[in-house]
Order: sequence, then C-alpha cells, then structure tokens
Amino acid sequence: MRDVILYFDFVSPYSWLGLECARGFAEEHGVRWDLRPIVYAKLLEANGLLGPAETDAKRRYTFFDVVRCARRLGLRVQGPPAHPFRSLDALRVATLFRTEAQALDVVVGLAHACWADGRELGDPGVLAEVVESVGLDPARLQARTQDAAVKNELRRLTDGALELGVFGVPSFVLDGEIFWGHDRLDYLAERLADPSRPSDAVADRLLARPRAVVRRRTDPSSSPPAFRDQESVQQLRRRFEAWLDAYGRAWERRDEDGFVALFSREADYHWTPFGPPKRGREGIRAAFREAVATQRDIQFSREVLAVDEQLAVAHWTCRFVRRATDRPVMIDGILTASFGADGLCNRFREWWHREEAD
Repeated sequence: MRDVILYFDFVSPYSWLGLECARGFAEEHGVRWDLRPIVYAKLLEANGLLGPAETDAKRRYTFFDVVRCARRLGLRVQGPPAHPFRSLDALRVATLFRTEAQALDVVVGLAHACWADGRELGDPGVLAEVVESVGLDPARLQARTQDAAVKNELRRLTDGALELGVFGVPSFVLDGEIFWGHDRLDYLAERLADPSRPSDAVADRLLARPRAVVRRRTDPSSSPPAFRDQESVQQLRRRFEAWLDAYGRAWERRDEDGFVALFSREADYHWTPFGPPKRGREGIRAAFREAVATQRDIQFSREVLAVDEQLAVAHWTCRFVRRATDRPVMIDGILTASFGADGLCNRFREWWHREEAD
C-alpha cells in the first residue's frame, strides 16, 4: 500500500473529476489517499496566476472540456449555481473529517453534490446533508468548522502545498513528485508500477538553462487608462451579461436556489425604489418565492446599457401570465447591480413599470 497525497479544492471541476476517480484508482493500484483540502485561490495568488474561470477564453474552454471529460467517465454535469464560488466552508468540512474512515466519502459527496447535482456548497444545509449521508454526525457543523483548530489546519495544508511546489488542483504527490490534473492519473499509475524509476534528468537539464526572453507582464493598474478601460470593460460586460442570463433563466424556471446563488450572503436587493431592501439570501429567497408563485409562462429579456468597475446597468423586460386571472402581464424596468470579487451581486436595485391586461 502506497501513500499518495491528493490536494483538491471543490471550486475546481477537475478536482471533482479526480475525486470521482479516486476510489477506483486506489483499489486498482494499492493506494492509500492522504486527502488534503487546500485553498486554490492562495496557490494562484502565490504564483501570480489567474484561475481558468477568471479569463473569458479559458472559462469557456474549461466548461466545455469538463463536460467532455465527465461524459467519458460516465458522469452527469449540472454544475454549481455560480462559478467561481466560495468553497471555504466546504473545505473546512473536509478538513474537519479528513482523518475519519469516511473522509473520502465526505469529499466525493461534497464534490458530487456541487458538480453533478448542482447544489450550492455555501449552503450549510447541503453540507450537513452530505455529512449525514455518509454516516457522520452533522450536529453543530457550522460551529465545529469555525473552530480555530480547523481553520489553522486548512491554512497549514495550503502552506504545505505551496512548499511542495503545488500550483494547481487536483494535484497528486508521490514521494515528492507532483502529478497535476485528473488526467495525469495514468502517469501516476506508471510511477507506482515502477517505484525505482529515477527522475527525468532531461527535465533537470532543461530547467538549468537560462531564459533567453522574459515576457513583460503588464500590471493592469499601471496601464494607460484608455487601454485598461477597453480591455477590462469588455470583460466586465461579458460577465454581467452571463450573470443576467443566469438571473433570467432562474426566474423563467422559478428556480429559487439558482436565483439566490447569484447573490452574496449579505446582499441588499431593492425590489422597489422606495421600500426597504430584501436583505441577505433568505430575504431574497422569500421575496422571489412569493413573486413566482403567482406567475407562469415567464419570459425574460435584457439589454446591457453600461458597465464599469463600480456598477452595471441594464434594461430588462419580463412577460408572464398571472396564475389567478390568466391575464398576461408585462414588466419593463431598469436595474443596477454591483458585484464583489467572487462575482456575486452584493447590491441590486430596480425601477419598473407594469402593464396588465384587463
């Protein structure tokens, strides 16, 4: 039985694929997994990298590739309600139970709930449900994962990954050798089959050679304003368009989980210009549930009007049929939204007019 470290973060769909393969791989190759949840964002920051979901071209490719890979593995893909998302609470749950006999069940269950079932890992109820489903005690789960010892252990595991040179997830580490990506399991299997094989001297020679060209990295904050604005506004606009499309789909499908997941936990949603806002996800959920209960045949459309780093503005319309009267209704409005670094809306305000047939 060989010990292999498995570094992962649930925010990565490739971590999900790797975890789904982990049990069968261990049984076939005589591996005992040392499961180590880590904060992927800290790896990116330390190495000066952007995550695949943080550039539009890579984000588009990543999701197509994940579907392709999952199909080959016979897995369905629903995907989380929003991405990137805050995986910290789920990582702390994984840290809390990492030495239990059911540790692999927990982490596979959490990853599966997110990527296969489309559940939100920021929801304490989802975390507790997965923990209980594998035979562990979910009592006071939130309080237990907030314990300083759990937080410190997750930091220690993340720091340890950086010390080993890990820069991405999933990463499998055997005797100090890193295999990055779920699609490197075959290479790990070869290494396990021939443990005496020396490291590749050719790679060592290549690493020893000097860099003939060093590409200058442009700090966006130091770029000329015109250039910086042209590039960043285009990206911000595409992200806002994608967010609005997800907002519209959730409304059309009356999907309250998908709708609420678009907002931060402490978001303010101003449903009307003069009334108090709906505060937090539960306030937004209650208002959404009450509204869509009266609607059917919902059709949402939008047009982005303006975007900058502080605020996004859109014109929107929604048509539906009032359930109680079977009368068609049209709402026409303007909305503004601001977002946090996690891509979730933290402040939403709308002004609208309604036309309802007699």
